[in-house]
Amino acid sequence: FQEAISLAKSGNRYNVDLKVSDIYDPDDNRVDLLFKEFTAATFGKIDLNYNMNNLKKEDFINSLICMIGENIGTIANLMADTNDISTIVFCGGFLRENKIVKKILSIMCKVNRKKAILLKNSEFCAAIGALCL
Repeated sequence: FQEAISLAKSGNRYNVDLKVSDIYDPDDNRVDLLFKEFTAATFGKIDLNYNMNNLKKEDFINSLICMIGENIGTIANLMADTNDISTIVFCGGFLRENKIVKKILSIMCKVNRKKAILLKNSEFCAAIGALCL
């Protein structure tokens, strides 16, 4: 896991992912500037004409980690909306030294007008929870 995080730090997901801005014309005012930075399609630039020799594992892993983070953030925000919650606490080993996901979760919460709390040493939360049972 730490090797994947290390590789992802030097990768650029937008070498393989499509952003909303890749789809819409830059002059299209219907789409807000922040929204243009969102992911339209993970691995969306990889198609039948894509030269796989150009695929860097750093970019691929960065994209994969971002996709996981976006899914966690989406589900957390939807559950918070459903239950009228304004603060979301994120914890677990996946956050350990994972600045990429922490940034994504923070941005997703900000866009959805939620407060994100990212616990330090959160990889121990499950063990502490188990002790409380």
